[in-house]
Amino acid sequence: MSLTRILAFAAAFLAVILSARGEGEPHAPAAAIESAAFAVKIERTDGITREAKCVSQIFRIEAEYGVMDLKLDKLRSISFIPKQDRMEAIIELENKSHLSGKAITKELLLEGVTEPVAIEEIRELTVQHLVDSSWLAMGLGLITLSLMEIVLGIDNI
Repeated sequence: MSLTRILAFAAAFLAVILSARGEGEPHAPAAAIESAAFAVKIERTDGITREAKCVSQIFRIEAEYGVMDLKLDKLRSISFIPKQDRMEAIIELENKSHLSGKAITKELLLEGVTEPVAIEEIRELTVQHLVDSSWLAMGLGLITLSLMEIVLGIDNI
């Protein structure tokens, strides 16, 4: 079997798997994105830790490069530090890089809470991301590794 046939079969197999999981489809419309709540862990300044669903989608900061709107579900954590007349936000992004600046967003909406939570009451907000450890993901990784070893002849990776 030639290398091009093997690669064509592998590409077709991956396309079938991704379409079955719905990952090959276009992204959801903006209305669906705005209504999606995601899990967060909030540590308040009084020491109380609470897990909740965050409804707010955007967090706005003024950094040294200008004003930025950050999607909250794309962040790892936000630490809030009071500085004179403003709240300083130190943000860790998904790729583990950091941003800091003045927090312009003053409150966050949580699901099931009637009043928004002021950021002055929050010490740290951590977004809880779910890791895909399904049997399908593990099987796909094993099959991909096996195909690489067969095609490339690599042993003892």
